[in-house]
Amino acid sequence: MAKFDFQKYFGEIAPLADAARENEQRPWTMAVPRDPEHHDLVLYLGCNVLRTVNLAESVVEILRYLGVDFTAVGGPANCCGIIHENNGAGETGDKLRRHSLGKLAAFTPSQVLTFCPSCQLRMDQAGPQREALGVPYRPLSEYLAENLGRMKFVHRIERRVALHAHTSTLQQDQDREVTRTLLEAIPGLEVTVLPPPRELGRMCTPAVAAALGEARYREIVGGMFETARGQGLDAMVTAYHGCYRSFCDWEAGHGLEVIHYATLLCQALGLRRYRDTYKSLRQEGNPAAAFQALRPAAERRGVNMERLRKSTETHFARAGQPAKGG
Repeated sequence: MAKFDFQKYFGEIAPLADAARENEQRPWTMAVPRDPEHHDLVLYLGCNVLRTVNLAESVVEILRYLGVDFTAVGGPANCCGIIHENNGAGETGDKLRRHSLGKLAAFTPSQVLTFCPSCQLRMDQAGPQREALGVPYRPLSEYLAENLGRMKFVHRIERRVALHAHTSTLQQDQDREVTRTLLEAIPGLEVTVLPPPRELGRMCTPAVAAALGEARYREIVGGMFETARGQGLDAMVTAYHGCYRSFCDWEAGHGLEVIHYATLLCQALGLRRYRDTYKSLRQEGNPAAAFQALRPAAERRGVNMERLRKSTETHFARAGQPAKGG
């Protein structure tokens, strides 16, 4: 078995995020200072959501709308360590988790809101170490559901959508129900929850697809899309960013838009809808064209162009190939 290339894996995240984001300034912190300014909430984005940077920008937009005191933290320097844990470097993964826990706690928040289910899992596994810091960690979706009363929906969304979620753990079951609550609060939106296939584990990732084998993976995912289309639904809504990224290749072939719940919330609230740059470039399947499309913003923002080139080669190969990332 080839040795996992951690440097390549993590080195391709930030260049893509910085080139694809619509905001000129990062709406998240990558380098946490030793003694950061206090914030009541910390939004912990993790690493891989930055590949689909529109989702990170969307959830930041929603928290700004709520008017809460928060800061967003993300990027490889603040990794939860799950990639190392899954690729034979558990000790390093634990070290990364300890460092990230300490950096998030340094903001002295009342809560840390996680956006990535892998990060939430890792924090849950931290046990006494996390408890010693005295900072509760919980999914962002739970916090948003608790604050639905503060949201004024100004746009109806007349659509019938399928909700794709997971059921491998109690946390996944809770995430599914909370996401359903958020979606059903949107005026006009009709939500059908698809039965979550247990074989897909806690989140759709290339590793899950590889473990199942291409034929079985396509049978499961294709079956979900066919079921949704057969029920007259027009979109596949995901609770997790990994599922959103994994399903981008399936959109055109099945006539269902792939969309994340945060995008629908932004639309209903009248907030900015960020471009699905990752999805559009992924579907074009042309790394060279993707590089050229991202190049102007990348040059303006001082992105390392060679790393960006490698990132586009990894992420935007011919549509139909599994998207990289955990």
